[in-house]
Amino acid sequence: INKSLTTLGKVIATLAEMSSKHRKSRSEKKPDFIPYRDSVLTWLLKENL
Repeated sequence: INKSLTTLGKVIATLAEMSSKHRKSRSEKKPDFIPYRDSVLTWLLKENL
């Protein structure tokens, strides 16, 4: 569960960073990696996501 919560925190942080970057500049496109698939919790809930 701790690893899943850590991964969730990384996902939220990355999404927040992407959102702030998106607001600042829409012309620059850099693919960001969001580690949502690294989570055991994601694997357990995959049928419901």
